[in-house]
Amino acid sequence: CLTTRDGGFNGPAGVAVDGACNVYVADFNNDAVYEIPPGCTSSSCVATLGGGFDAPTNVAVDGAGNVYVADVGNYEVKEIPPGCTSYSCVTTLGGGFSWPWGIAVDGAGNVYVGDYNNNAVYEVPSGCTSADYTAGSCKVTTLASGITQVDAVALDGSGNLYISPYGETTVLELTRATAPSFTFA
Repeated sequence: CLTTRDGGFNGPAGVAVDGACNVYVADFNNDAVYEIPPGCTSSSCVATLGGGFDAPTNVAVDGAGNVYVADVGNYEVKEIPPGCTSYSCVTTLGGGFSWPWGIAVDGAGNVYVGDYNNNAVYEVPSGCTSADYTAGSCKVTTLASGITQVDAVALDGSGNLYISPYGETTVLELTRATAPSFTFA
């Protein structure tokens, strides 16, 4: 059963769904991120989240309701806490991006960014803001590089990362889970 979710979009580029069935849309041409509650089928019930975006390309949502945005036009990754409807409550995460396009978040709040122009995938530790992204435990880590124009990233339940390079005919898997090891005397 397919239902049209009309929010007055102009270039919806990314979509995510939370555990309560709210749908989040990154609207590239409207420079906005929207939340569509369950059952909403017209623009009258669509809420605009955060603010200050420039061509958002993708969204991800964690279990606490935080929405993560790949904000390509600002070269930033942003976090919108639940209930945030203005620019003042949006946090910029990590740093050093050049066209962050794909985005995913794991259960611990670590954010994975597919950076189109840097041809790389980065991990931004939970809570790592732009002000301290190179310090100690907040350092942004390069997980993969040399991947031409990373377009999308996704995670599975085991922490494995899937990477889609733009224009390619394959999807790459970065295995992040390590098998348990046993030591015997």
